[in-house]
Amino acid sequence: MIKFFNKHTKLFVAAFVVALISFGVYSHPTANKSGVQVAYTTQAKPHAFALRKGAKLYTDVHLSKTVSTKQFGNTPWYRNQAAKLIYGGKAKVVYRVTNSDNKHTYWVLKSQVKNITAKSYHIKLAAAGTKFTGKRIGVFGDSIPAGWDGYHFYLNSSYPDWTAKYLGTNTKVENFACPSGRIVGNRYAYLGTTLVPQDLSAAIKAHKQRLSI
Repeated sequence: MIKFFNKHTKLFVAAFVVALISFGVYSHPTANKSGVQVAYTTQAKPHAFALRKGAKLYTDVHLSKTVSTKQFGNTPWYRNQAAKLIYGGKAKVVYRVTNSDNKHTYWVLKSQVKNITAKSYHIKLAAAGTKFTGKRIGVFGDSIPAGWDGYHFYLNSSYPDWTAKYLGTNTKVENFACPSGRIVGNRYAYLGTTLVPQDLSAAIKAHKQRLSI
């Protein structure tokens, strides 16, 4: 009788564990590899970054393997996810980034990237020479030059930001574009809480003095 009870008790416990696993009740602790614990991951607003000198690219969020960055010195990287890690008793933020041709995707520490507007990020076109250095340039238009993709703005990585880098102006290219702007008309629209000229004629009139036209 005792053997029968012990045998069926073991079968019951085994079946119970299987059931717990099946329903997700029995689970492992938060993912932790090589001492790196992932507190959470989340989607992140699109933003273009460049790598800082000495930055490391990782193949996974646990930072277990690195790849060489020699070929990525002038490569722009677009953030699509962010994660908070805990390791060595400290919290770190990492970004999941993909390069501009969508061929490479890696994780990188937030502290190891910089905005494309940084002076240390050099991608000026050879043909630009010094023709645009110090020039005051403004961009007019609608959604695309404004940096709006239909869902959110690309902060510090919109059309005017790239224009400044490629022309080597060494100054910020002013962004006077506004979503849904038209060539004709004199409409104004709110960008957040700021009222700005929306149509081309209104924008030129409003910013004429700043560009010394």
